[in-house]
Amino acid sequence: MRTVKTRESAVSLQTADVDVLLYVERKLHLPFLEPIHDYFRRRYPELRVAFSAPEFHAPSLENPGWGLKEATVRRLCKKSRFIARDESVRPRVTVVADVCHYNLPWQSKVVNVGHGLICKGMYYRRDPVVRRENLSDLVCVPDPWHKRRLEDNVFVPIRVTGFIKSDQLFGPKAEGRESFCSRHDVDPQNNIILFAPTFNPELSSIPYVRERITELGDDSSLVCVKLHQMTPKPWQEMYESLAEERDDVFMLDDTDYSGMMHAADVMVSDVSSMYAESMLLNKPVVLFNNPQRESVDWFDPDDIEYKVRDAALEAETFGQLRRKVDKILERPDILEEKREQYIEELDYGRDGRSAQRAGEAVRELLIRPRRTWARPRFSVILHLGGITRAGDQQSSIEEIVRKSGDASMELLVVEGKVVGAGGDELHEQLPAQQDIKLSLEEFYKACSQARGERVVLVKAGWVLPMNWLKWLDNHFRWNRRTGMVKAMADPGQSRRAFELLFPGLAYKSDPDDLAWDFLHIGIGSGFVNDRKPSPCVMAPPSVLQAVLNTFSEQQALMKDLSEGMEEALISSGYASVTSMETFVYSRAMDLLVQANSLM
Repeated sequence: MRTVKTRESAVSLQTADVDVLLYVERKLHLPFLEPIHDYFRRRYPELRVAFSAPEFHAPSLENPGWGLKEATVRRLCKKSRFIARDESVRPRVTVVADVCHYNLPWQSKVVNVGHGLICKGMYYRRDPVVRRENLSDLVCVPDPWHKRRLEDNVFVPIRVTGFIKSDQLFGPKAEGRESFCSRHDVDPQNNIILFAPTFNPELSSIPYVRERITELGDDSSLVCVKLHQMTPKPWQEMYESLAEERDDVFMLDDTDYSGMMHAADVMVSDVSSMYAESMLLNKPVVLFNNPQRESVDWFDPDDIEYKVRDAALEAETFGQLRRKVDKILERPDILEEKREQYIEELDYGRDGRSAQRAGEAVRELLIRPRRTWARPRFSVILHLGGITRAGDQQSSIEEIVRKSGDASMELLVVEGKVVGAGGDELHEQLPAQQDIKLSLEEFYKACSQARGERVVLVKAGWVLPMNWLKWLDNHFRWNRRTGMVKAMADPGQSRRAFELLFPGLAYKSDPDDLAWDFLHIGIGSGFVNDRKPSPCVMAPPSVLQAVLNTFSEQQALMKDLSEGMEEALISSGYASVTSMETFVYSRAMDLLVQANSLM
């Protein structure tokens, strides 16, 4: 056995075309990304900052849509460089406002600054989508409450920077009621009702309110309609027509955000994040409860949007909605103390500097030196398994070192023994008949030298995903009874995983594409106690010691060592998990795909 020294490598500043790339998957992300861009331009003009977005697709009832319209792209081009998806670029850090890593066309460090205060059925809760946040290198959140809700599932650094969109409410450019009314030629003495519904049919108030919003308030009341950008087009057209026909209905967009929030006397909504945002100004809120809301798969009364509803008046019918709007207009101080409580829990700072704090967090990631470790976290035991050529051995070592990223690791290399069908050690045998296994004695010896908190046994000749050690290790933190985590390598199992993650889509033949799909969509998912063989397993040293003591050298050689370990581990009451995001495939398969692509 020999120990291999690992060395760190990093992309130099000279090899990156862009320092900070702001990836705008949808227009609703711009209020969170554009202020960071503007802060960098003012404070650090030497930084190379750019925007990018996918090609525009309009939202529909079946699809949320993505990308930016041409007019928005033209506006951004006047401020900064705009990079098309097909351009070759190497950003040092990419900043996103959602878990959209799957669609990022360039690999770099990623910072997710988020785009909301509430859960929306998937964020700030125990949900597989939340675990995708681990694909980021840093996550910025609005408040300590949001950070606490993430920490059981997200293990990358989480920074409390404040709700970036609220800078428009509390910053020096915030628009007050007087300015808003003057700009829209509205009498400031009239009551202003802000109607801001969500877009999902099963959650939205629109199917039950429709054009009757004009019946809210008194004869002098004005109704301002602010629709979510993903609102289906028929609903958009309904309110646009209503605004054209009536003088007391206004259609607003994102450019009106600060003014309409300050000007509104009452917010009328459902589960839209806008109602939580209006609470930051201690504005009274009336919420319509869609009768289908509890029937959706993702309904959870512990989600933020339901936890803070006790600071609002709720209505089950349009008649109740109308009466409660009248009540709140007469008594805007109703539930004021409760709203003040949630203000403190929803948004840190409220000083107009959230974008600045997020920007500084991004910049720290740019300039932060690589960490040095006093003790390796992972002890990787590389089983060469009959690979004798120095070049092939070095390729396996480089694969492990390069794909381990910033992980603190040590690498121990073992050779293995040649055994026959009966488990006897052989000294002369044809290469085609040889089965090179790792003996229990060799494994014990390697484990005795290991200093890491996790021991990893990996066979040479397999292609690993980037940051593979981190993906395996996360499963121990998600499930405390996990005793072993395996990489997914079984062909039948990978097909089943693909069907679960991408129902109805054809299975892919390119293993590199599969690895990307499994990592970005399957992260946090796995198969438990499947007893499938794997060339890559991870376990704590204490668990390994306990299970290895249960079987003999002869048993270890009769079957793959990792299979024997799994059987003993399950019998001892531990769980074995196959990590869906850690898909590995043989080097031979990779070479075959490359050869076919050249034909």
